[in-house]
Amino acid sequence: MRPKAKTVLGSIAIGLGCILTQTQVFADTPANQFWNGEKQYQVHCSSCHGNWGQGIGIFGPPLKGDPFVVNAGAKVVAQTIIDGRQGPYKHFKAYSGMPEFNFLAEGEVEAIVDYLKNGLQTAAPNTYPMHSPS
Repeated sequence: MRPKAKTVLGSIAIGLGCILTQTQVFADTPANQFWNGEKQYQVHCSSCHGNWGQGIGIFGPPLKGDPFVVNAGAKVVAQTIIDGRQGPYKHFKAYSGMPEFNFLAEGEVEAIVDYLKNGLQTAAPNTYPMHSPS
C-alpha cells in the first residue's frame, strides 16, 4: 500500500473511532445536559410567563411559586409543555391558554422542566420590570 493511502485510511479509522466514542458518551448522558434550561425558558416561555416567572397580564400565569410547577412530577410538567393547555384544559381560565410546544426536542423540554422546578424557583426577583415606563 502506498504511504498516502495508509495516511488516508489511518485518518478515517481515527475519525470513526472518535465518532463511536462520542456516541457512547452521548448515549450515557441525560438529554437535558446538552441544553441550557434557562436559555430555552427565555426563548420559548418568557414572552408569556415573564423573564422571572412572574407572569405577564392575560398571556401567562406566574410560574415562580406555582403549586403545579413545584409539586407535579417532571413528566406531568413536560407533557403540559408539549401539549399546551387550551379550552377546557386550561387551568387558569382568565389567561389566554398555552400553545403546544410539541416541536421542541426531548432534551429541550427536560432542560426547561429542570429550570422551572429548580432554577426559576430560587432565582432572584426581577428588579427591572419588562414593561417599565419610558
